[in-house]
Amino acid sequence: HVVLSNGRVASVKVRNHVNPLLTHFQKPVAVPPDGDWSKVFKDPSKPLAIDLGCAKGRFCLEAARRFTDFNWLGIEIREPLVVRANEWRTEENLTNLHYIFGNASAGVADLLASLPAGVLRRVTVQCPDPCFKKKHQKRRMVTTGLIDELAAHMPDGSIIFVQSDVEQVAMQMCDTIAANGSFARVAAIPADADGARSDAPIEPIRRPNATAGRDHQDANIGGGVWDNRGAGAIEGSYQWLSE
Repeated sequence: HVVLSNGRVASVKVRNHVNPLLTHFQKPVAVPPDGDWSKVFKDPSKPLAIDLGCAKGRFCLEAARRFTDFNWLGIEIREPLVVRANEWRTEENLTNLHYIFGNASAGVADLLASLPAGVLRRVTVQCPDPCFKKKHQKRRMVTTGLIDELAAHMPDGSIIFVQSDVEQVAMQMCDTIAANGSFARVAAIPADADGARSDAPIEPIRRPNATAGRDHQDANIGGGVWDNRGAGAIEGSYQWLSE
């Protein structure tokens, strides 16, 4: 169990998905007190990577261990997971890591505007809630509004990386980003980008047993319709990166 910001004790066993459109989630992601990032990171001038919808926070945790030249910020809508992730950070004394409770879909412009100039270098969105039902598609994280805010605040040369294990969701995210017109697709991050280095080998994490379930790539899921469909395709193909 963890103690939330309102003093309530809560379990870290939370629902896999929540409704980001609920009234109490409809407020922009909070800015650190007084906008002072030195209270968040030991060296706020380092390049910053933000993981939107970071879930349990393990991606940022491992990244902060391996890539110490970067600051890592996870944003997650389920507060118990944020509290526990910050406890892990404190236990390991990772001064380049922090987690914030908030709903990225409700707005990140204030947060991004408060950052030191030029530090934001990476934004990632990894396997967000696919919201399979058509009536739930409006809950998806990657919206035109979110991408507009990122485009307005990400410096030239910074990178947004998105991925999903559901092809339709990957298509929708790719289309939304492409329709904005501010981003150019690249096949790989340049080898010398921002000096990110790690000598530690990265072993693949494999799920020991496959999870049974329906075919979530079925063309009928969610109706297969969304704004700007096809904007991210090149000659009719999305040309996904190889595994």
